Amino acid sequence: MKSQQLEELLYQALETEQGGIQIYETAIRCAVNEDLRDVQCETCHGPGSLHVEADNDAQAKKTIQRSPPEDLCATQCHTSDHSDTFQLEAYLRDIVGPGHGGKRRKELGEGPTGRQLRAAGLEKAGKTLGAGCLK
Repeated sequence: MKSQQLEELLYQALETEQGGIQIYETAIRCAVNEDLRDVQCETCHGPGSLHVEADNDAQAKKTIQRSPPEDLCATQCHTSDHSDTFQLEAYLRDIVGPGHGGKRRKELGEGPTGRQLRAAGLEKAGKTLGAGCLK
């Protein structure tokens, strides 16, 4: 898709979407964030098709999970086999902020991020890997 086409698509969507520009700014931030590039909004927030097909605003609001259940992350994506450094609050510090859970980010406060935990885990693993093993 060409840049001009993408821009036009975004402008058309902004005219009809609840939440306006903040939704799209967040989506673009996620698209350029290497760690979130392959994670679709629907993974955490539910099927967008239900939101689009809703008959009115009240129904549309009920189709989106603004705050997904906390166990969703640990049971669906960050299982111990896949993500041995997973700590919910640390990982949330990487993904919530202005336009995407700003209030929640303030509640989390300072502390380690998921990115920092992953880096430390890889560093630790790298010290015990045999010669020629790839991380």
